[in-house]
Amino acid sequence: MALKALRDKKRPRILWIDALCINQSDIEERSSQVAFMSSVYSRAVRVIVWLGESGKDIAKLFDFLNDTKGKWRQAYCRIPQSGPLSNARRNLRSLLWKRTLSGARFERSFGQFCHDPYWRCVWIIQEILSASSVVILCGSKLLDMNYLAAASSAADRGLQDWAGIFLAKQYTRHCSTGETQRSLSELLTLCKTCNSQCEDSRDKIYGLLSLANDNTNLVPDYSKSKLLCIFISN
Repeated sequence: MALKALRDKKRPRILWIDALCINQSDIEERSSQVAFMSSVYSRAVRVIVWLGESGKDIAKLFDFLNDTKGKWRQAYCRIPQSGPLSNARRNLRSLLWKRTLSGARFERSFGQFCHDPYWRCVWIIQEILSASSVVILCGSKLLDMNYLAAASSAADRGLQDWAGIFLAKQYTRHCSTGETQRSLSELLTLCKTCNSQCEDSRDKIYGLLSLANDNTNLVPDYSKSKLLCIFISN
């Protein structure tokens, strides 16, 4: 289904998909490929996040965010949160959401989208923080990752810590500062904040190593015990 959605009907398209391009059962190949995965993402023209088919509500959300290109964010943020203009702030947010969905329905759909299991996979941290361009694909609808970060500014405060929004903001920081690497401890904190999960406990370290600027001795090696990586990540 994902390959069908990613197919360009007019011209050939080159895709690199880790699940297909890396032989997961070959320990030696897996170890060597993991070491430079962030390099693959950083050199990609575009990284596409495939989240499956979109429901009607998510399609409306994507249409609205694409139409406005996040420009309404500036107007919203300029209005004080308290004082005489605070009502204008609430009215503006209400107006923005009404253009897509009713309040409760919007919160439910936006929450469902930001709670997708994709956002809690440890491997996506390097995908998002290495890329120069990230778009989210749901069905036939595309959304620039920057617009997701913009949307959170006018969302309820309770949404701010959701993994999808948090990573979108980290991506915006990466794009604005040009920062491509961070310390391993900072990356592990990011991983913890997003409650990132993985099937193999070693991936909580190996999935971050290529982004770490203080990684001098650790090399991905799936022949080694999982206990060492568990100790480091804790």
